[in-house]
This record gives sequence, C-alpha cells and structure tokens, in this order.
Amino acid sequence: MVLLASAGVAWYLVEVGPDRAGGIKPLLPPAAALAAVGMWRLWDAGPGAAAGAELTDALDRAVAGLARAQEEQWAAQGEARRLEPSALPIRWRAVSPAVDTDRTIDQLADRLLGPGPARGLLVLGRPGAGKTNVARELTVRLLRRRVAADPVPVLLPVTDLNQLSPNDWVAERLVAAYECLGRPVVSSDGVRRNLAQELVATGRILPVLDGSDVLPVYPDGRFGVVEAAEATGRPFVVTGGTPPGAATAAGGGAGSASGTPTIELLPADLGDVARFLVAGTEGPTGRWSRVVAHLNDHPGADTPLAAALGNPLVASLAREVYRPAGAEPDELLTCAWAATPAEIGTQLLNAYVPAAFGTAVGGHPARTPRQVRRVGRWLATLARAARADGERDVAWWRLHRAVPEFALSAVAVAAFLLVAVSTIALLLLFRSAFGLTSGFSFSFAFGAGYAFGRADRPGRSGADHLPRHVEPADLLAADRARGLRGGLVVGLLLAVAYLVGSWIGVTREPLTGVLEGVVAVAGYALGTAWGIFCVTRLLLAVSGRAPLRLMTFLGEARDRGVLHRADGRYRFRHETVQDHLAEPREPAVGATRSQ
Repeated sequence: MVLLASAGVAWYLVEVGPDRAGGIKPLLPPAAALAAVGMWRLWDAGPGAAAGAELTDALDRAVAGLARAQEEQWAAQGEARRLEPSALPIRWRAVSPAVDTDRTIDQLADRLLGPGPARGLLVLGRPGAGKTNVARELTVRLLRRRVAADPVPVLLPVTDLNQLSPNDWVAERLVAAYECLGRPVVSSDGVRRNLAQELVATGRILPVLDGSDVLPVYPDGRFGVVEAAEATGRPFVVTGGTPPGAATAAGGGAGSASGTPTIELLPADLGDVARFLVAGTEGPTGRWSRVVAHLNDHPGADTPLAAALGNPLVASLAREVYRPAGAEPDELLTCAWAATPAEIGTQLLNAYVPAAFGTAVGGHPARTPRQVRRVGRWLATLARAARADGERDVAWWRLHRAVPEFALSAVAVAAFLLVAVSTIALLLLFRSAFGLTSGFSFSFAFGAGYAFGRADRPGRSGADHLPRHVEPADLLAADRARGLRGGLVVGLLLAVAYLVGSWIGVTREPLTGVLEGVVAVAGYALGTAWGIFCVTRLLLAVSGRAPLRLMTFLGEARDRGVLHRADGRYRFRHETVQDHLAEPREPAVGATRSQ
C-alpha cells in the first residue's frame, strides 16, 4: 500500500503537472510524506521471521537473555524488600503422597527439576497464607539450580485461572513483558508463531502461575487449571486457594485426576509469630510482652488474636503497624475491634497505610496525618484502576483507564481548539489561504492518529533484541524517547515534503511545512503511551486522585513495601491489601474491652 501510494503521487505529478494540480495541491505534500512515513515504519519494524539455524540461535539467545532478566529482577526485589533478620517460616502439609518427604522449598525445587517425567506442583492455601511467598521462593531457588539445559522459571501472576489456556496465555504474558519475544518465527514443522510461543511449545519455560485466592473447582473436585497445565507435558507450578467448603478430588492427589503433587499451606506457628513480631520492633521490645504471653498461653489458636495472627499476612501487617517505638500492641487485646479475627484483620488493614507512610524510610521523610489521608486516596485510585484492568498490575501505560473517557476526549478537543485558534491567528497575521488551515488540521490528526494505535503499550528501545530486566521508569523513558524520535521523523518528513513542494511549484506555502512539522511532533507525542500518561496524571492530579509526580510516588510506595515491581509494572503486596484499599471499611470504635 505504501509503494502504491508513492507511485500514485509520482504518477499524478508527472501526468498532470504541478501547474494543473488544482485544488488538491495542498494535499500532495502530506500524501507524499505519509508514503515516506509508511516506508520508514516498514524499515523500523524489526527483524523478520526466523527459521532453521537462525531460529535455533534466536531461541538460545532468548533463553539466555530471559534467564538473566529473571535473575536481575529477583536480585532487585531482594534488595528492595528490606530482608528481615527473622522471616516467618512457611509451614505446609502434604496433600498427596508424592511430597510426603519434602520439608523445605529447596526440596520442592529439586523435585521440579529432577530426573524422570515432567512434574508439576499445586500449592493451596487460604488468603494470606503465603502462597505468593512460596511462588517467589520457588522461582528464586529454581533459577539458582538451573543449568543450561533446564527451562527458565518465570513467575506470572494470574487473576482469572478459570479461563486459562496455559501455553497461549504464558506466551502472551511473556510478549507483554518482553516485546522482543513477539518476533515471528517458523518452527521446524512449518508452523508460524512468535518467539514466545516457540519457547513455551518447546519446553524452555517453567511457568510459576501465582493464582488468585479462589481457585475454580469443578463439581467433582478437580482443578481445571491443573489439568490444563498437566496436558502440556511440561513442569509447572500453580498456586491458589479453594472456595469455602469445596471438596477436592482424592485419588492420587488433590485437584487432579492424575495426582499432581500438592501441598496445603498451614497457619503459622504462634511461637514463630511471637519471635517474628518482636524481631521487627523499633525501640523497647517489652511493648510486645502481653501479646507474646497471650500467644504462648494459647498455642492452639483458640482466641480471636491467636487465630488472627496465625495468618502470615495478618502477622506481617501487625509487625508493620506496631513497628514504630510509639505504637501500643496491647490494643490487640483491649480494643473493641479485637473481638473477632476478621475485625482484627480489618483494623490492621486500616492502620497499614498510615504506618507505612508515617515513618521515614529509605530517604523518604515521614508523612503528616494530612498527607497520609491524601496518600490513601491516591492508593485507592491505583487499586481500583489495577483491579478493574483485570490483571491487578499497576502499569503506567494503562492508568488512563482510571480517567473517564469523556475527560480524555475533552483534552483532545481542547488541543484541537488550541491548534485551530493558533491557525486563525497565523492566518490573519500572514494573510495565508487554504494551505495553512488544512495543513495544521491534517498534521495534528495525522500525528496523533498515527501514534494512537500503539498507545496501549509502551515502546521499547530499538536495541532490545533480547529480554532484559527493566524498571517502570526506564520503560517510561524509553517510550518517551521512541515517541519523540518518531514525532521528529514524521515532522521532518512533513516539513521537507512541503518545502520541496514549494520549490517545484506544487504549493506556495513553505511556512506551512515548517509549522505542520512542529504540530505533527506534538500530535505524535500526545498519541504515544507516554503522551497519554502525561495527560492522565495531569487529570488525576487536578481531581486530587493522584499526585502530579506519579512515578515518584510509585517508587516511594515500592520503597515502603506497599508495592513491588515486576516486568516493568507495579503490583500491590497482596490482593487483600489491594481490595481493602479499593473498598475500605471504616475502622471500629477503639473502645477498650475486658481481657
């Protein structure tokens, strides 16, 4: 189509001649520029389909790059998590005989990569039991044990496991995280697909699917996602929770007719919880004496507090909330809201954000109570936007979905009106005719429309031919650079086309070309993911729903442990925290009650 358009413009000029081009003369330079931009896009499209020896080399390089990217990601995560001197140990029971002897994460990892038939692992647990921690630890251990012939473990958070088609879904998520894996290839059997699909189909990926807190169960007790993963014939890990009261299939194991090795996470040992709470205290540790004594007196978790703190998530929230020297853990025993485990959990969730942002962390000063209330509103906006997005990730290039569509449309209309007013002013100033007006309108529509097709996805650097670990800020900078580069190319082509047209007599508006080029750069940049993000954060800041320096705030939330980073995105530390921020409950009255 591009070549046909170019040939059409050339034929028209040769056959008709510049002097007889008539009323369409002002449109000829933009048409020529459009053809040139199309040719540039074809040149900039990246490498073609790989096959044969080139495919083998591309697969080997992709595996090596992906393994390195995963190692860098988890190294960064380890540094950012403020590793505690005493982590809360994870406890589980074997649901299937295949894992009866496995007592550590290392043994589970050895089983997955051991000799023999491909094996999977199903990790079950209640909300907050530590399923995501198990998934992370398994991924790290598998990476450390991996040799060149082993598949690369990749942790992929999943929200809708009921409609999971493992191979296609894993490949889709890989391409979303690493754009270069979308390169087309031709497999040895002649099937055309992308590089990520080939990696999955040939068993070079070990997916660690960190599922939701409710894992869909068939009426006969089988887990559909496990059966689908088993059908691939490759090792895998699936974590998830079961609906209340759901029965799982017996036989060789839980959740699968063929007996996938399964473990179920248990409540934390209350002695471990007591040591965990005290180890995280700033200032005198005696503040925990009554709570520790209570846990020691009730090892069977037969009181509301003991039952609540047996949940690892609740225990970690209690540690964060009562870490500061001025906090009083005794209220866990004396306040009215401490009457049930559910209310204890709700109160700790209410107090979590004030505790996380009310102290100085990593160069970030302590926030005032008024600032903390604003932070709560900002996090609520992010939590709702990420939850509505379906994947629970906080991806900066998708935050525009938190803004009403009419608001973004209003900004586009306002930009167009600004261009129109500027056009009229210049028209009156230079006494120009149709060329200037049509040029401004066309260039803005062309520049923005050309880029809007890519606005839902950030552009990576052209040098990213291998998977690599990227931070969200790096991804934003890369998209900004790519958008400005593309805008400059479009603008220069438009300007040159008009200047050449003026020189050969097609148009008498050389100034139009220069002005069109400038407007095209702005229009193109506005249509990129970076441009739309800039408009989005401005609208959110004006409405008080997010700070203007949104990326800086996301980095602070990550440093304070509320968010963590993966694959150029942010994610809340736990679904329960995200859901509570999206729909907060008012805290109960803090009246005291008898012991």
